[in-house]
Amino acid sequence: MSFITQTAWNHRKNIFFFNLQISIIFIKRDIKNLLYYYCQITLNKTAVLRYNNHMRIAIVGGTFSPPHNGHVALALCARDGLNADRVLIMPNAAPPHKFCGVSKLDRREMTRLAFMDVKKTELDETELFSDGKSYTYETMAKLKALYPNDDLIFVIGGDSLRDFATWRHPDRILKNCRLAVAARRGVDLSDALGKTEKEFGTEIELLDMPFCDVSSTLVRVNCNFGFDNSAYLPRPVDAYIKEKGLYCDFKPMVTKLRALQNRDRFEHTYNVVLAGLEIARKTNLDESEVFVACLLHDCAKNIPCSEWRRYGFDNGENLLPPIVHCGLGVKVAERVFGITDARILDAIRFHTTCRPEMTQLDKLVFVADKVELTRNYPELKENYSLALSDLDAAFLTVLSQTYRLACKKHGAENVDEMTRRAMNYYFCNTKQEK
Repeated sequence: MSFITQTAWNHRKNIFFFNLQISIIFIKRDIKNLLYYYCQITLNKTAVLRYNNHMRIAIVGGTFSPPHNGHVALALCARDGLNADRVLIMPNAAPPHKFCGVSKLDRREMTRLAFMDVKKTELDETELFSDGKSYTYETMAKLKALYPNDDLIFVIGGDSLRDFATWRHPDRILKNCRLAVAARRGVDLSDALGKTEKEFGTEIELLDMPFCDVSSTLVRVNCNFGFDNSAYLPRPVDAYIKEKGLYCDFKPMVTKLRALQNRDRFEHTYNVVLAGLEIARKTNLDESEVFVACLLHDCAKNIPCSEWRRYGFDNGENLLPPIVHCGLGVKVAERVFGITDARILDAIRFHTTCRPEMTQLDKLVFVADKVELTRNYPELKENYSLALSDLDAAFLTVLSQTYRLACKKHGAENVDEMTRRAMNYYFCNTKQEK
């Protein structure tokens, strides 16, 4: 082949590949346009936005058992405060020790109902039906793979921010998303914000969350106690719960207890259950056990001494009046409510006196009994707040205060022997101090 022929051939080859490249560009454009119009016609506006990329996507996670007005307010806060194009509502796979009381399908449906009229929100099931434990860093990695060009913003609460450094692989979480913190007005998070931003080299957006006095715990407790939840729930969710009879696992037990207690004692019990379950959110305790132990801690408080023998209790004369109901309560829990779990029975037995080597359930019932918000003493709110963050510290604080009050009221010599032993163990035992 001559030089001229070779040159002509190379020229034709270059033209061919140039035309091929141009054709590919136009084909890509045509495919893109087709996909765009497909999304526009057959899917929804969100799908079109997704295809064009570069969206701000807020992620709001939670157990949503059930979703309540506070959750809706949080989603709106995230949507508007972050100027988000989409808000993913992500029910998680609840840990086994958490008392959800309903199936995953029920939680999915309630979440759908709660947000069906909230613009730019959509249900995401990434975690809900995942096998085994689901960690946030894994979830964020999955979402980033789905939305590689979008700005992912994970919305958390103030309590979660304070604990963020203890989460599994927080650095991996921040590799795939940014953080936004929803905080109620008047709640100072400046220290936690500064510490987290400095530790992880990130910027955190702060959202002004309106106050909403409701929790899923409150709703579940109300269902079991037969109280109305219409003020706390989106109407479709409230109707769904009533129609399906959800969160009523302990309602027969509550009904039995109501017959044994006067009005004031029943109200106190309700508040102890509520406080106990709120405290339990920070523990690994089984919330069903917490519910029963708190529910029955004062089950014998209003039983007159003339009926003690009916329950197989005949040594009340040997006990100080303020603690008779503890031993009697164990008998009532066994005979009336069929409780056989030694951990629950011990929590009832020692919820007033305490003992050395208290279990976590023992501590929780003791503290919940002392910090429920209808009580009236100067340190109440401080103690309750401490209990929500550190049960062990709250236990020591409340035990010390209770002992001092008992000494002042009855004299140190009249304080129950078990309480004195508990004080010696927790405040005088050298091993405990270490």
